[in-house]
Amino acid sequence: RAVVERFGDMRRFGCAQLELAMVASGALEGTMTNLRANSWDTVAGVQLIREAGGVVTDLEGDRWRHDSTGIVASNGGIHDELLAAARESEC
Repeated sequence: RAVVERFGDMRRFGCAQLELAMVASGALEGTMTNLRANSWDTVAGVQLIREAGGVVTDLEGDRWRHDSTGIVASNGGIHDELLAAARESEC
C-alpha cells in the first residue's frame, strides 16, 4: 500500500534479473524486495545499475552485498523515497 500511495503503481515481474535490468536501462525507476535473493539472480543486475549511475542498497540503506537481506535498487533520483516506502511496507 505504501508503494502505491507514494508512486501510484506497483508491478511484479517475477524475475529479479529482469527487474534489475529494467532499472539499469531506465525502463523502471526502481525495484525492491525484502527477500534474500540468490546471488546468481542479482549480482549482474546490481552491477548494471551501478554502472548506469543508479543506487543499490539493502533495506537499511547500506551498500547492497550478495549476502544482504532485501534489495532496494533505483535510478538514484528516487532512492531515498523508495527506501522509505520499502521500510513502511516491508515489501
